Amino acid sequence: MEKEFILYEQALDLKKLGFDEEGFGRFRKGKFQLNTLGKPHKYNSNPIVPGDVVAPTYSQVFRWFRDNYNLFCEINIDETMEPKFAYTIKEYESTQFFEGFKEDILSEYLYYKYEEAELECLKKLIEIVKNENEIR
Repeated sequence: MEKEFILYEQALDLKKLGFDEEGFGRFRKGKFQLNTLGKPHKYNSNPIVPGDVVAPTYSQVFRWFRDNYNLFCEINIDETMEPKFAYTIKEYESTQFFEGFKEDILSEYLYYKYEEAELECLKKLIEIVKNENEIR
């Protein structure tokens, strides 16, 4: 079950970017804990213990990037010799004169595991939004 949740380092980065959604997992002192109380908590805004950080699922985080930054992710498979994976990130732009996707951001490497491509995609999304926020 723990594989469904993002890693601690990315959870901290997301907290800095303003991610504040409910989750069924948390990091307490950097260690993952599954919430077994049956209902999610917002650890980032109202921690039970100071320093707790919500541990969202990959699905939840990718949806957050879509909803808040118009960044859409796709994990692709390369089957040339053996299955390998890569990611594509597309930014949707809608203005008065233009509506559509900007240039694709492609992974620089192929990964042997789907989960590796997914993690690297998440790291790239965080980097993109951090850079965007620094420009503003």
